[in-house]
Amino acid sequence: MPSKKPAFRLQDIIENADDIASWIDGMNEASFRKDRKTIRSVERSIEMVIEAATKLDDDVKARLGAHPWHLLKGMGNKLRHEYDKVSLEIIWDTAANKIPLLAADCRRVLDEMRLAE
Repeated sequence: MPSKKPAFRLQDIIENADDIASWIDGMNEASFRKDRKTIRSVERSIEMVIEAATKLDDDVKARLGAHPWHLLKGMGNKLRHEYDKVSLEIIWDTAANKIPLLAADCRRVLDEMRLAE
């Protein structure tokens, strides 16, 4: 069900993206693979990003631009239900490349929403 408070969901995505960025700062994929605490922290924050994103309505998603919403939802299901089959390569790529793009779009839309108030 879409959230009645999209600004809250956008902020949640941004905060979790910022956490992920701080945890992987200075790492490459090889060093990430060796750090179980960081892996688990990043996985959990990705789950939270996905949960917040799934609660955004279609209008807000459209304003955010082209993001693979169906793939995000699928990743969330895999992290929750098939955690033993999660690819660290995909987690790393999501954390290092995909989440920052989504967060930048969330910042932009959140700023637009605040200006419209």
